[in-house]
Amino acid sequence: MSDDTNVMNGPESLVHILPHLFGYHPEAALVISGLAPDGEPVHFTRADLPADTSDWPMAVRDLLAFQQDKVARGTETVNGLVAWICPDLTDPLYGERSMARHRPLAGLLGVAAATHHADLLEVVYVTRDRYWLMSTDAFSEGRPISPPPAEYDATAFPRSSDVRATLAQVTGDRAIAGAVENVLKDVERQMRTDGHGAVAADAAALLDRTIRALVDRTTTIEQIPDDTAARLLIGLQYSHVAGIALEYCEDHELPAARGLWLHLARLCPTEVDWCAIEPTVLYAATSWGLGHRGTARLALHTAVRIPGDYYLINLLSHAMNVEHSYEDFRKRLRDSRASRGRTVTG
Repeated sequence: MSDDTNVMNGPESLVHILPHLFGYHPEAALVISGLAPDGEPVHFTRADLPADTSDWPMAVRDLLAFQQDKVARGTETVNGLVAWICPDLTDPLYGERSMARHRPLAGLLGVAAATHHADLLEVVYVTRDRYWLMSTDAFSEGRPISPPPAEYDATAFPRSSDVRATLAQVTGDRAIAGAVENVLKDVERQMRTDGHGAVAADAAALLDRTIRALVDRTTTIEQIPDDTAARLLIGLQYSHVAGIALEYCEDHELPAARGLWLHLARLCPTEVDWCAIEPTVLYAATSWGLGHRGTARLALHTAVRIPGDYYLINLLSHAMNVEHSYEDFRKRLRDSRASRGRTVTG
């Protein structure tokens, strides 16, 4: 946050500051933040907004507990808390009626804050064009969101629902379930004769050929055969291959790699949705490398929702939350690439 950012200079600042906390506009989310003495948000965190009302109490308790743990481990003075309720854009009651439905959440947030001896200063309900201060506006039609001042401009930030729609798996004629099924049979036969090492080596070689062709523009995403896409999806299940995939991190490689990971994540059949974790996380990593931090975080959120192995998720989450700089992360990837004796593509 910059020195110009101060959420306490008027109620609408509570709305304008929200996307700046994460680099995107959260939807279908609960957000809570501490406020430093100068009004700057500190120790902010988010959680998915449960659709089932019976899940609300636990979601609120867990969110407050996690946020207060961050406060306890931090060094900043916290004068109070602010919470935001951001409804799901696809909610058929989206707007004033969904605000009325979610009104009990404000009470649950107040109770949870009191349990932690924290002062909840405000709960804000935010849609795309209106907001409600739950302490005073809960029975009104809400307040229109006016254009923000320059320091709050978030028009370039993605919206969570848009990114999730971009990552949604394709269905119908474009799905490649048949190709994946055939590749799984081939891989099973190869494993019996040559072992896992040979399967992983072939996948790594195919990955390198594919990205080289995309970088050199001798092929396009649309020209990648379904069989190749299926083999890459299965090959990325080997952590060794997924690690190699991360290493396509140079500026001239990132756009091609990002396009490939998005293509694979979308083509992954729902029957084997666990295959979507790796390309989704790789899409997050390359988005981060290209400066789209908000999209990267949203892609990670999407990956977490998929049952499967979270090793790659944890690796990137640690890099983004602890190392902070993609350049630092890229240095480690370059060292790893060099240790494998791999040259830079292009």
